[in-house]
Amino acid sequence: MRVKFPLSPFCQNLYKSLFPNFIMAKRGAVNFPKTPAGKRMTARDREEILIENFVGLQKAMTNLSIKFESLAGQISELLKVYEMSAKSLIAEGSHESDKDMLKKIDSLLDQNKTIAKGLVLMEEKLRQRTGPQSFEPRKPRPLPVI
Repeated sequence: MRVKFPLSPFCQNLYKSLFPNFIMAKRGAVNFPKTPAGKRMTARDREEILIENFVGLQKAMTNLSIKFESLAGQISELLKVYEMSAKSLIAEGSHESDKDMLKKIDSLLDQNKTIAKGLVLMEEKLRQRTGPQSFEPRKPRPLPVI
């Protein structure tokens, strides 16, 4: 049985390391090993394949746990940086220029709200003048072929 689906280079390398019996096609599709018609897989063959898959899964889980440990360390370092910056901001205190900047941002926010309300009112009046319009439904775009 042949199953095709696109794989990223990372996934291709992962499949190569976890499942060395798989044959990678040129376009990144995975070809599962074929069994000749009429020939059944023996119990021993199935056990070997299951053992290989289990070992590969253990390797992947080990690598994943190592990556998670690294990620946790990096996140804790990032939190330390945030804590240091927060402490330095608190130690500096608020300056007059910060307060002025906040007042200006607040006034800009109020102006933005007023402009948005005006645009909504203008749009409503325009719709009332022109009356209801019928919109043509768009054709859905075809899905990409894989």
